[in-house]
Amino acid sequence: MFPAALVELYLARAQIHLSCHRVMDAYEDSQRVKSICPDHPAVEQLLQSLGHLSTEQRKRAMQLALKGRLDESLIHLTLAIAANPLNPILYLERSVVHRRKGQYWKALDDLCRAVHFQSDSQSNKMEIMRTAQNQIFVTLIELVLQWYFDGQACIALYLIDNVIDAVPNYFLPYLIKADCYVQLNAKQNAVIHYERSLNCLKLTDPMLVRHTIVNRICQTRLSLALSAMTHLNWKGAEQELDHCVDYEPLVPEFHAFRGRVYYQLGKKEQAWQELLACCYLYISDWALNMRTSGRWSELPISVKDRLVVHLTRKLEWSAGSLISSFVAHPMALRELANGKCCVPVAQKINQFLRQYKSIGIERRNPWLSGCSRGKNLRDFLKAPWPRFEIESSRLSSLCSSRSSQSHSLIREKKQIKAQVEQIRAKRRG
Repeated sequence: MFPAALVELYLARAQIHLSCHRVMDAYEDSQRVKSICPDHPAVEQLLQSLGHLSTEQRKRAMQLALKGRLDESLIHLTLAIAANPLNPILYLERSVVHRRKGQYWKALDDLCRAVHFQSDSQSNKMEIMRTAQNQIFVTLIELVLQWYFDGQACIALYLIDNVIDAVPNYFLPYLIKADCYVQLNAKQNAVIHYERSLNCLKLTDPMLVRHTIVNRICQTRLSLALSAMTHLNWKGAEQELDHCVDYEPLVPEFHAFRGRVYYQLGKKEQAWQELLACCYLYISDWALNMRTSGRWSELPISVKDRLVVHLTRKLEWSAGSLISSFVAHPMALRELANGKCCVPVAQKINQFLRQYKSIGIERRNPWLSGCSRGKNLRDFLKAPWPRFEIESSRLSSLCSSRSSQSHSLIREKKQIKAQVEQIRAKRRG
């Protein structure tokens, strides 16, 4: 068949395909015509029609994606790609929709296709490459988190190691790796990677991120300290608790447990100072005013009594036998917290707050708040770990999550309680 006749047949079939919405077949016929007769005027006209169709489908897809109608958005983006398969931007946009649907492997396929397209403009090529690399990083992170929350920590650990090899100076992969180690009960390795994550933070990173990492370091070290106390390894427990107090000096539990360790090591004066700090941070007027958002003096007497009783019980649970060793009667703890003995403690706290006044004190009622388990990248920094009620510039005790899915937190707190009970049983024996 003569080339001219073949060209006309291809063009006619392309128009039929286009009218029947078989866009990919129409594009293939247009390319066949272009290979036979590159200068044919009908080819350019057909390609322009396909380009307009691609643009319309892309706009429609974006509108649907903004409304959350992701399945329909994918259909229109696929049509846009079929009409103009050499546009890498379309693959980048479809990868975002795939990622929002949790289809991470399909998202990665589209990103790889976008990366391998050649662009006439070097600057445009670099911009596409940069965007694709950023999206690949985010997609891999979300894929790791999906495995992590599904309890597949070993798989998540393998993939996050590859992410760290590619991006060695970013805090988030180390943070996720540390959480994986915690899930695998390798807490010493977890602490190492939490601290690496902390070291990777920049001055431009939000303070909440630093607080989150510090809280996880402290929670892991506290668990290690309690495990050491269970095995009567008082020196090891002291080292772990020293780190906790260095990171979060306003958390009363750390002072309570360190005081108990000091007492076992025969450091009674230091144990007494830790008990004073614990009392002040739990039930002093200053502490109660902070815990009630500055409204302590306005509360009814019944509410005040209820809060004092609640916090005194927490203090007795944390300090344990340390109280009976130094205080004649538990009812005297409130007077002790507001007495002259705690003046040096108050001065140290004020000095600490002045030193970190740029952090600010977040005032909220700790009994009316909580945090839920994260399900995506934005929520990851809040979950599935507990956060202290008042972080490095606030009073604190451990706050449980509202989410029924936070089984790891409940299990962690049960383990801590069991370890404390074992220590008490050994002391009685």
